[in-house]
Amino acid sequence: MYADRSGQQRGPVDAATLRDAYRRGDVAADALVWREGMAQWAPLSQVAAELGLVINTPPPLPGGLPPMSPAAQAAAYMPVATQKKSGLSGCWIIAIVLGVVFLVVMAMMAAIAIPAYQEYVSRAQFVEATILAEDLKPAVEQHYQRVGTCPTNESPFQAPETYAGRYVARIELQGGPKPCEITAIFRTDESVTSVLRGSRVTMSGVPDGDSFTWTCRSSIPERYRRNSCQ
Repeated sequence: MYADRSGQQRGPVDAATLRDAYRRGDVAADALVWREGMAQWAPLSQVAAELGLVINTPPPLPGGLPPMSPAAQAAAYMPVATQKKSGLSGCWIIAIVLGVVFLVVMAMMAAIAIPAYQEYVSRAQFVEATILAEDLKPAVEQHYQRVGTCPTNESPFQAPETYAGRYVARIELQGGPKPCEITAIFRTDESVTSVLRGSRVTMSGVPDGDSFTWTCRSSIPERYRRNSCQ
């Protein structure tokens, strides 16, 4: 590469082209040139020998001004190949933007998915309580038809903890006159969701001839209950 008389960078060109440019007067002897392997730009006169070029001695500058030193000329030009760009590349910027967008989307999905999952788990645990309570209905009905009163957790029934489940701590039977009540009480440990922990589900049965009419009640919000206990 070389700098022509107007200061414009030209090239890369081969040695023959550079010699022809010098002979036509397009390139001066003090024009800066550079090739791969050179540490910096240098005057053409310094590399003329390796180019096979005979340099004519230039006439003195008008006004007696001294010519610019080769070091000063070389400092004015630097090889394009040695220039480096600072800052992040476009690919890195795109990657960072995509990463931020991904984190925002994941946070939004978590905000939606976690409450929905908690509701699903609570409903499943509520179902266990109602199933355990419903399993005792036939025995309660038979006891009432036989003796005319609602049973308690004594003979022929057993202690409340006997009827416990994975999420239910105990089931209590309320004796005496109608209605007969079967109450499932949830555990208070971490195995149960916070909305159900320690809560109660009660089945109330009223004799109706040879059968019973049962209703379900609970203080648990309706969205966590099964349809049969609304």
